[in-house]
Amino acid sequence: MPRRSWPFHQQRYNPYPQVNVQPHYQTNILQTLQNNQHQNNTNFINNSSNSGTNSQILFPNLSQRDIEYVLRNGELDIENSQTNFSQEVIQSVSSCFSNLQLEDFHPYNFKFIRDEELIDITMGLNLNTRIENNQSTNNHTNKSKKDIFYMLFNENIRKFILENMNRNRIKRIEERKKFEGTKGRKVKFLFKLEKSRRNYLKKFRVPWEEKDLEKFLGCLLTISSFNLNSISSYWKKLTTFNIGCSKYFRGRLSKYMFQEMWRCINFNNDDLFKLIRDSINSNYKPTKVVCVDESMVPHKGHWNPHHVFIKRKPHPNGIQIKCIADQQYYIFDIIICKRTNNEPPFPVILNKKREKYQREELLKSTPVATTVSNLISSLDGRHTIVGDSWFGNLNTLLEVSEKGHNYLMRHKSDRSSDLFKNFLFKQDLNQYGTVVGEGKINSTKFKAYAFNQKRQENNSFKLAGLVSTYHDGSKYIKTDKLINGLNGESIEIEKVVPEAYYDYIYNSDCVDQANSSIMSCYYKHRIFNWRQSMFIWYLSLLVHNSRVLYNLNNEKKISQIDFINSLSNEIYTPVILPRTLEEHIIQLSTTRTYCKACYHLPGINEKKARIKRNTKFECKICGHLCDKCNNSSRHWEYFIQKALEE
Repeated sequence: MPRRSWPFHQQRYNPYPQVNVQPHYQTNILQTLQNNQHQNNTNFINNSSNSGTNSQILFPNLSQRDIEYVLRNGELDIENSQTNFSQEVIQSVSSCFSNLQLEDFHPYNFKFIRDEELIDITMGLNLNTRIENNQSTNNHTNKSKKDIFYMLFNENIRKFILENMNRNRIKRIEERKKFEGTKGRKVKFLFKLEKSRRNYLKKFRVPWEEKDLEKFLGCLLTISSFNLNSISSYWKKLTTFNIGCSKYFRGRLSKYMFQEMWRCINFNNDDLFKLIRDSINSNYKPTKVVCVDESMVPHKGHWNPHHVFIKRKPHPNGIQIKCIADQQYYIFDIIICKRTNNEPPFPVILNKKREKYQREELLKSTPVATTVSNLISSLDGRHTIVGDSWFGNLNTLLEVSEKGHNYLMRHKSDRSSDLFKNFLFKQDLNQYGTVVGEGKINSTKFKAYAFNQKRQENNSFKLAGLVSTYHDGSKYIKTDKLINGLNGESIEIEKVVPEAYYDYIYNSDCVDQANSSIMSCYYKHRIFNWRQSMFIWYLSLLVHNSRVLYNLNNEKKISQIDFINSLSNEIYTPVILPRTLEEHIIQLSTTRTYCKACYHLPGINEKKARIKRNTKFECKICGHLCDKCNNSSRHWEYFIQKALEE
């Protein structure tokens, strides 16, 4: 089959704009040599040139390879060059560079830290982090799981959801009224259509209140901790082939009420996003080390205007969200990566024959430095910002430094090429397989590292770049165990690595750990509306952050699934009236009908699920009950089930 052409492949964009820095340091050297020409070097420096600074004009007797080596090292490559240099050429070149310091001509004023300065080597024994850190000072002791969750899922969010769900409920009722009459339909379908329309108007004419929202949230959270085939399976009774959750779900909502409330989750995502972002940001004080990374909201729908595909992700299709989390794995700020402003309206009643959506007018991608600046805008004090190579570039370095924070991020070889690809990666490595140096850009000092990251198939090492404004570049760590990160990076056993890289591995997976916790108990059923997918992710995010706050203030830690099961029971617990056995008075009735307990509870006879056993005995509370059920536990079981359903 031919590959399907998606609308989001129509336009390519580059989210990494080039940094406006000085030209390459070799050009600066050539200009200095031309301005400070020596009288004894007329064979190498030509004053009559009118075509500007040119290396071939300054060094006409040298090849291009020899010129590049001279400009990079300040001397001739006598051992490896194929040219036989005369003594006059060697003396003239050395005199040209005798008064020059090559490192001063680099666009970032780069200076190497030599091997003799690498004297501080420590052992990384049971070391979680070497960066200065403080524990989170968020005190929520003596609070239940529901109180902490409702602190994040606050009253403004609940009010917004209820108002929009009721508004969509009215729209669906008005849409149902259009089906009144035949409208050209066949007569034999008229009765069923009219009956379903009347039942719908009868069931959902009452507005939903906060109590109904609590029931809905309890069912939705419990569904995320199970993995059944369909939504209707959760309301089925216990059988040999079904896990049986009917008592829990039927005691809160009917199946049709839950499905109707689920269909009414179709409201403006921007307004809900602002409420969620303010809530998670205002109720937490992060630690001194924070990490920026991306998350994915799983959704593979054709009407998703913000769909992206990232091959390496566990959920490659979905909506991309930039997150920032601290060392407690609490996500305290998020930014949605929008692809367009033309969001298609989802129909009130799902219609298979609707027009196909094709995304137009793609938005220009926000620069990475702007995204990081928006994520760290709420931080107070001085923090250390850790990020992978997607976020690492010199623009981000300047933005983070201007806000008074430390910077520790991986860099690709072309960010910038003057620093890594064309400079550091071409230098000789020291005894630890590393090149370390200090640079400066716009009055911001930084340490740059080029080191062997991992061994390839041909036993050669792949060089990696790292930039830090926190470390001094002189400390190394000898590891005694294998350090693995969720992003696939690792440090080998008994390997001496820079302290900056050691800290980067330990602190670069905060968002990944939070994503793993969120996806461990996630809604696994198919979702057509992308706004419903965003609502599910928001709800899972609030539950995860609530669990983090709960574990910070309790000695006994709790997992995500246990927290969800306990929270769903605390959000709404069906009220069972305290009845005593003395109130269940059995008496003869004037009418004769079947036993309620034998009919509704699993039958005594295995061949029949329900038994209609006629009886005249009646309980004032429970109704007609036969002799076998009056004085047995089945009487009490039927009473509890009846109270749950009410």
